[in-house]
Amino acid sequence: MMAAMGGVLFGYDIGISGGVTSMGLFLKKFFPGVPNKMNEDSNYCKFDSDFHVLVTSILVGGVAFLAGSALGGAAHNVYMLIFGRVLLGIGVGFANQSVPLYLSEIALAKYRGG
Repeated sequence: MMAAMGGVLFGYDIGISGGVTSMGLFLKKFFPGVPNKMNEDSNYCKFDSDFHVLVTSILVGGVAFLAGSALGGAAHNVYMLIFGRVLLGIGVGFANQSVPLYLSEIALAKYRGG
């Protein structure tokens, strides 16, 4: 039950909190320079959807996660455990950023609203 609630909280954080931080009213109140830059004809806040960069990001995250797992499993002292956890965090961070984007890009247009 605890693991399931962790998944629910993680999904809530990604879905609700992540959505709020990209809303116009939120940006105007807390980051007033961002909407101004977004309205200009510039490359500020634009994502260049390069498939190879995205896949490379997923692979780098996977390698960091694998290395952190191996280091944690083979740890002989607390420093190895801490460094392994750092690598795990890097791997999870890469995955949280790139995997949802990858899944939305490979989905058929009828499923992603386009």
